[in-house]
Amino acid sequence: MKIVSMDGVPPEAVGGALFPDGAVTRRSVLTRGDSQQLSFTLLTFAPGAKNAWHTHTGDQVVLVTRGRARVGTAQEEHVVTANDVVFFPAGEVHFHAGEGDEPAAFLSITVQGTTTDVVDR
Repeated sequence: MKIVSMDGVPPEAVGGALFPDGAVTRRSVLTRGDSQQLSFTLLTFAPGAKNAWHTHTGDQVVLVTRGRARVGTAQEEHVVTANDVVFFPAGEVHFHAGEGDEPAAFLSITVQGTTTDVVDR
């Protein structure tokens, strides 16, 4: 068993090609040393922050925990709020973004070892 207080996991700024627009932080809860099957990360997007269009080689489940976020695929976009769950199947091109005046936070759960590829759109 592992119990984690999110207050005890320091946020780290993320950037690069996946996070070019605005301030985004990450708190990694489960890492390769913890689970052979799951990756579990808390991401916080500053208002207006958006990541690049991308895909994952494994499925991704996102649980919004705070604020309002925008999620989208090539076919549709939605504003989601706390307690909404979004499922992105492996290979689906999508993005996540902060929406509104407050930060948006969500838990991202993926298959351990999943890779993320930025795509042109």
